[in-house]
Amino acid sequence: KAHVDSAGIGADPASCATVAGARKLAAGGIIATGESVCGILTGHLLKDPNVVIDYHSEQLDGIRSTYANKLMKAAADKEAILRCLRRRTS
Repeated sequence: KAHVDSAGIGADPASCATVAGARKLAAGGIIATGESVCGILTGHLLKDPNVVIDYHSEQLDGIRSTYANKLMKAAADKEAILRCLRRRTS
């Protein structure tokens, strides 16, 4: 899920099982390097936003936030958001 989040895709945790499965199959050699794969993520991030926020804040009981992305706050204006995006990619 955190890998999907870091790509800027807002999917719910259950949908990210598609990506996890593809990664596992690739690691096991079942999906060959360079092979094309199509995965469908049907659930949207907004279905359960608190789980995402808690994961990236490292506040889920019993879950290690190994791939947490640092949360950023911005004012509700275009320039403030662009500044955050620029910091994220640098």
